Amino acid sequence: MIQYLFDEDGFYEGIADKLIEGLPFKRRATRGHDLCKMLNTAAMLVDSGTYEKIAGETVEAGLKRLGVDDLVARAFASGSKLLVKTAFDASSIANLSKAFRVTIPLVCPDLTRCPTEAEVLKTYATPLLSEELKTIAEALGASQRSG
Repeated sequence: MIQYLFDEDGFYEGIADKLIEGLPFKRRATRGHDLCKMLNTAAMLVDSGTYEKIAGETVEAGLKRLGVDDLVARAFASGSKLLVKTAFDASSIANLSKAFRVTIPLVCPDLTRCPTEAEVLKTYATPLLSEELKTIAEALGASQRSG
C-alpha cells in the first residue's frame, strides 16, 4: 500500500503535487501544516450521510458544497465532470475521507509534529485500506489520467 500511495507517478502523489502547486508561490516553502489541516477538515465533512445532499452535483461542486476547501476539491476532482452519483454510491463516498487523510503525509512538512498525526495513523491502520484507496482513485478517474 505504501508503494502505491508514494508512487511518484501515482494518483495520490499527483493530488499532493496539485495541492502544493495550488498554494501561492510564497507559501509553498513555508506552508506549515495548512494543507494537513485542510485535508483533515475535508475528511470530517464527508460521510455516507452527506451523499444525498450532493449526489446530483459534480464531484468538485459537491465537495465545495459540503464545505471542503476549494483547493482540495479542485485537486481531488482533477477537472472531472463526473457526477457524485456516477463516481460513488452512498456507502463508498465515506471512503473519500480516508483518501483525504492518506494524502496528508504526501504534503506534510513533518508528520511527527503534525496536528493531524493521530487521525492519519488511525487511517493507515484501517484493514483493506489499499483496495478502498484504489477504488476511490478509479472513481475519480485515475485510470483515465494515468500515463
